[in-house]
Amino acid sequence: MPKSKTDTPTLTSLPYELQALTWLDDHSANKEGIYCYCGKNKGVVEAMLACSSCRQLFHSNCVKCLPKPLLAGDVFYTFTCSVCNNGTQLFTRSNMSWQVITHLTIYNLLKRTPEKEYVRWKEDICSFVEMYWEYFKPGKPKSPTWHNTVASVLSTAQGKVFKSGTETYGQPGFWTLQVNEPPPPIISKGTPVKSVLRKPTRKRKTPPADEVPIKLEPQPKKKKEGDVTPKQRSPKPEVPDTPTPPTIPQPKSHPPSPIPSSTSTPIPPRIQDLFESGSELSDVELSFDEKGEEDDENDTRVKVEDDGRVEQPQKPTRHPPPQLLTPSEEYHLLNRLIPKTPPLRRLHRKLSLRRLKRSLGLPLFDLDGVVSRGLRVGGFTVCPKWEVVNVRGMDTRRAIERFKAVTNVHTTSYTHSFLSRLYGDAFKSTTLVSRSPRTSPYTGHVLAPYIWRDRVSNPPWKSVLEMWSGEKGSIDYVYLEKGMLEQVNGVLCRMFWPDIDVSENLLYPDFSIVALYKRVVVGCAFMTPEGYISYIAVRPGWGSAGIGRFMLFHLIQVAGTRDVTLHVSANNKAMVLYQRLGFKPEEFIVGFYDKYLPAESKECKNAFFVRLRR
Repeated sequence: MPKSKTDTPTLTSLPYELQALTWLDDHSANKEGIYCYCGKNKGVVEAMLACSSCRQLFHSNCVKCLPKPLLAGDVFYTFTCSVCNNGTQLFTRSNMSWQVITHLTIYNLLKRTPEKEYVRWKEDICSFVEMYWEYFKPGKPKSPTWHNTVASVLSTAQGKVFKSGTETYGQPGFWTLQVNEPPPPIISKGTPVKSVLRKPTRKRKTPPADEVPIKLEPQPKKKKEGDVTPKQRSPKPEVPDTPTPPTIPQPKSHPPSPIPSSTSTPIPPRIQDLFESGSELSDVELSFDEKGEEDDENDTRVKVEDDGRVEQPQKPTRHPPPQLLTPSEEYHLLNRLIPKTPPLRRLHRKLSLRRLKRSLGLPLFDLDGVVSRGLRVGGFTVCPKWEVVNVRGMDTRRAIERFKAVTNVHTTSYTHSFLSRLYGDAFKSTTLVSRSPRTSPYTGHVLAPYIWRDRVSNPPWKSVLEMWSGEKGSIDYVYLEKGMLEQVNGVLCRMFWPDIDVSENLLYPDFSIVALYKRVVVGCAFMTPEGYISYIAVRPGWGSAGIGRFMLFHLIQVAGTRDVTLHVSANNKAMVLYQRLGFKPEEFIVGFYDKYLPAESKECKNAFFVRLRR
């Protein structure tokens, strides 16, 4: 655990008699009002540190080993004063779950601003956690998705610990506590350990102490009338001369079960527990003993009774199979999975494939459903009859005549051409727009094939292409689809910086818009569900036609009542467009694009943070 020590000399004795103080029953205060090294009284709302040895209370300002003053309600630490620790103060931070951190943050925010009933998620809670990061998680780096973890904790514990202000304010993002109290202390018997996914074990029935298989020489008995002599009994197993200690069967392990797929917003408790102590999923133990089953089945140890009878051990009771992950758990497991080892890489590929199929509306393979349907129709003993498909309308039995007909074919229809294998449906040969509507995996809304078709705008490159091909076309504004990713990433990388990938936006296509001319991506814009516009770009040669203005206007309409924010370069001409639509600059950030642009780039690296308040 991270420890903090003070470097300045401290007291080794108190200026008063600690044993002479009269304390309350809960040891929260004494009647004399004497505390700390200074011997002064404590403030009315001041948070005090309790020494784990002498139990005296100390002011935060008098303790020099704290990164920040102690927060109200914080009891998740171990503090030893310099008097009890030979002149050195010692402060150890306990492992705090994200729910405890969020609870403590909201409690202190409400305590500091009693006029507020609710606090904002992004502006208040996340800003407070970022400011106190070293206080909550000393020595641990920030993960890129810790903001989403806070949001998931709020959603998961809604109604139990936290209360949403959606009904009060008419928009999400406002939170408070169900009961305005600090989080209760965590009572643990030992040091908190790193949370990992353990291998499921097979429970084995252990015989009582008097029935444990022991290889000992049977004790002779007095011969009674009617007993059978040892020569008449079945042969005994060989037993060593010296007694051996009892052998108790050890439990075996099962391999982890397969996982189904889905998408969901809050992080489920089973997945959240893996990361409450800051561990990464790369530490999860997924290996297992493949010989565990054989060892259980081939266990031939026997039990020898006192009278020499040999009794076979009972078969171990089978442990019920592990419960399959829910769609929500699978979604968040994939988000945090770090594919470092071969088992983790295989799991990552399977989960990624299932997420992609779900986002595209494709059916997932259901083994139970296939087996059930097969059993209902009579099983799988009969080989299915495959339907023979005719080629180009010819009779399949007349192979020679079909061959002669093919040799005289000089043109191939699009349906049977290699081009159809590349583009798919004939409708897709000249456009990337879908033919039918689809359902958004994020909101469940039905998305139309296209948002708008512009047949009037005539940018320079559109005129050139129409003059060269002789065909008129329209600029179609559509939602992001998988077939557009390669072109979209290429446009963004040329306009901004390398290695841009917006495949994550396939999970919430409602907040995206792509401008197409036939099969060419000429512009795109993306926004997060929280209302932050991450990218907006128009391909060179397609400007001055209102493409960027329409895409920006569409995202503003999608945001609804949420504020819309973005960062724009200080010398970007688009700043004029943003101001016309009502955006106001709130902050000027020097070197904002340093971490994105290459070092040798001559582009302006300063940015304005602008907001459109709704």
